[in-house]
Amino acid sequence: MFTILSDGNTMYAPTLIESGYVVTSPKLTKEVNKAGSLEFTLPATNPAYSDYSKMKSLLTVEEDETEIWRGRVSSDERDFYSNKTIFAEGELAFLNDVPYPPYDHSSNGVTVQSYLSELLTYYNNHCSSYRKILLGTVNGAESSWRVTAKSEEWSNILNNISENVVEQFGGYFITRRDETANATYLDYYNNQSNLSLQEIRFGENLLDLTENIDASEVYTQIIPLGKSDQNGNRVDITSVNNGNNALRSTTGENLFGIITKVVTFDDVEDPRELKSLGQAQLDKAISEATVISISAADLHRLGVDTDAIDVGQYVRVVSPPHKIDDHYLCTKIAIDMEDPGNSQYTFGGEIPTISSSAGSVDIKIQKTAQDLTGVLVDYYTEAIQEATDYINGAKGGYKLTEYDSDGKWLRDLYMNAPTKEQATNIMQINSNGIAFSQNGYGGPYNSAWTLNGKFVADWITAGTMSANRVRGGILESQNYQAGVNGVRFDLNNGVLDANRFNLSDYLNYDGRQIAEGQQGVPFTIGGWQIKRAYPDGNLAIYWDTVGDQTNGIGATGPWVIWGGWNQQDSFNPENYKFVVTRDGLCKAMEWLTGSKAELKDNIQEYGRSGLEQVLNTTVYTYVLKNQDPVWRNTGEHIGFVIGDGYPLSSDLLDSQGGNVDMYRAIGVAYKAIQELNDKIEDLERRIKNEQY
Repeated sequence: MFTILSDGNTMYAPTLIESGYVVTSPKLTKEVNKAGSLEFTLPATNPAYSDYSKMKSLLTVEEDETEIWRGRVSSDERDFYSNKTIFAEGELAFLNDVPYPPYDHSSNGVTVQSYLSELLTYYNNHCSSYRKILLGTVNGAESSWRVTAKSEEWSNILNNISENVVEQFGGYFITRRDETANATYLDYYNNQSNLSLQEIRFGENLLDLTENIDASEVYTQIIPLGKSDQNGNRVDITSVNNGNNALRSTTGENLFGIITKVVTFDDVEDPRELKSLGQAQLDKAISEATVISISAADLHRLGVDTDAIDVGQYVRVVSPPHKIDDHYLCTKIAIDMEDPGNSQYTFGGEIPTISSSAGSVDIKIQKTAQDLTGVLVDYYTEAIQEATDYINGAKGGYKLTEYDSDGKWLRDLYMNAPTKEQATNIMQINSNGIAFSQNGYGGPYNSAWTLNGKFVADWITAGTMSANRVRGGILESQNYQAGVNGVRFDLNNGVLDANRFNLSDYLNYDGRQIAEGQQGVPFTIGGWQIKRAYPDGNLAIYWDTVGDQTNGIGATGPWVIWGGWNQQDSFNPENYKFVVTRDGLCKAMEWLTGSKAELKDNIQEYGRSGLEQVLNTTVYTYVLKNQDPVWRNTGEHIGFVIGDGYPLSSDLLDSQGGNVDMYRAIGVAYKAIQELNDKIEDLERRIKNEQY
């Protein structure tokens, strides 16, 4: 689940849609060597409609409560209905805010790591604290590589990194958030050390693959030349390359033949450094010539316990039918936050920089209907082979074309007999579509594809199925046997039949026992009992649905939750730590609120008058409306009322303003008591002073 926050406050959360925290078309783009972007439309009804400041507020995107992107609003556009389209740029754009003073490294140069450290140190000393970007991993940069850049004017830090590091030495940089350290890091890679934990494999999560080779500027051999001496002779690599002045790519030569290019590095005097730079240039030329378009399922977003594929990672792609087994760099991801299955990934090809515009191939990631264990993949492969053999094994037949009395074409019939009256297997094509029958010309035609957009089939075998809506009566797994294996979902009657229904250790129902080690706990007739059993045998939670029967704790069903069993009589309500019944009553031995200092940020003393908040709040008596026949009238209540005309301090409400926060209310009350105590002590001092 994705959420969007502005300065830590919610702007979008799927769990808070009913409260208005909704946006439309949220799309997050992450890209190596670039800031990336976030775009979405903010409705005028969103409570956070004005909770941001352009260029100042910090926007963050979280996936399952883990931050995956941060940036700022660069522009917004308001339409006729006051809906705002928000454009936000990633945190790398922060580097544009601090100009870098003139510098000169032209004589001796500095290492890549020293250069990056120099730029970021200056930036961090001149930016806001929440925008600091620290130098993280520098991997693959040879110690002999020297940045010999020079600038006589104030320059752009981000452009300096792109032009003087990436464009000169290759590689790529990305930002990385470390929540433990509460810091953002800039990582630079010039090798394949940043590997994804996921692999994309044929028969598992590979859905489609297209190889695109652009050999217009490719070369397979490189002759690197360095600095020229006074006689015009340039440094070469002969002395460190077995007497050969050229570097070769066997892979490239196998693909494209021998294509040689001379590349000059005017400032390089060391043959070893020259060879290293030349090899990096040759590898870059070969990799950029090949782009692999891969349609795959990101297992992380399908619920598998593995990290998501991220930009800057090399992902291993294994597909024996395509003779591919190699790692490809993920250079760009465009995430559809409403439907991650529509996200787009780009692998391989030219690595974009700030100053370059590279073409890319978008890779549409589709949700897979395959069993990721490979069972259905094997079945699908077999089905394809069976269909191929069936079609190729045809021994001929008969074709009949029919016309009406005016000579107008009516239909073509492809048959297993000379006449349509004799034929049993018939394929009919007419102006309304194509249909298949194994029951003669009169049908029925069990398989048909009609021009009104309908497809009818008795059996469909598919590797991947993508649809906006699927309607049907029964969904049934291939291995379904009632009471034995598989799953059967009767959509018409709302019945789910599974031999075992298991959601982690917290929800376990198999029709026979409640949980491991807890046999003998009775299964409720007509309902469920669900629990989490701890090693000491204590029951953490119980959920009972028993129709309209009276359950063991004296409350009428169907919805009762109780827990904290102390190993005494399981049907005695006095033996439970808490009870929640269907009529909204909740009883507990203790109410605890976590309030540890280490869990909090920005701790400040409450500065407003608690007494003022109390005095501005009216306490009422009321009874609850009997809107639900199940709801029990619990008599007169004493408390607060939220609504126009009912005085209530906003400090007592939750962040959405729709509910009273009792923890806040207690805090305000404490502050009011302290203020009253101060007044009492002051009055006591005055009285004492007057007496003496």
